[in-house]
Amino acid sequence: MYDLVTFKESLQHLKQPWAHEHEPIKDLVGVVKDIKPTVLIGTSGVGRTFTKEVVEAIVAINEKPIIVALLNPTSQSECTAEEAYTWTKGRAIFASSSPFDPVEYKVNVFVPKLANKAYIFLGFRLGLIMFGTIRIRDDMLLAASWPLHGGIGWVKHEITRSSTEAKHGGIEMKKCAQQLLATQALMSKLANKIM
Repeated sequence: MYDLVTFKESLQHLKQPWAHEHEPIKDLVGVVKDIKPTVLIGTSGVGRTFTKEVVEAIVAINEKPIIVALLNPTSQSECTAEEAYTWTKGRAIFASSSPFDPVEYKVNVFVPKLANKAYIFLGFRLGLIMFGTIRIRDDMLLAASWPLHGGIGWVKHEITRSSTEAKHGGIEMKKCAQQLLATQALMSKLANKIM
């Protein structure tokens, strides 16, 4: 494990506030117990990493832990929906990038939600097509994703709702692209006046 402070200067400005000194921790259970996160997001590409011990550690410090299992296929997922709901005694907010069947736990039925980056691509693609931009900036990507933020927007299961939000995302991205072109045109005019 790397000490983020060593690389702090090379990080994007939006990531720098999260870099801090910390002794290396050997396993995910130790990270959860020491760092005390509220969310587990599977981004390592290693399946079955949200073990019972890891999930029990996060639920011990959070009333409603958020567990996002992103690895595909479901057989390789960081944990299953059933494991997340069972190990947290029904307290988890669970989402995955692959569909899981509903889970019965005690008297409740939990329907796992999809947390798939594909939802942002709908708005992103629409924005590209609508305006024909060939340069993408970070603020355009953020603008395309903004309509998905409502509530826990990334925990979606209604595709039709996501399509509507994609239209809004495309419109917001188009606005950013228009601002970029207007700024570039203004800068070009200023440069011509100076020369």
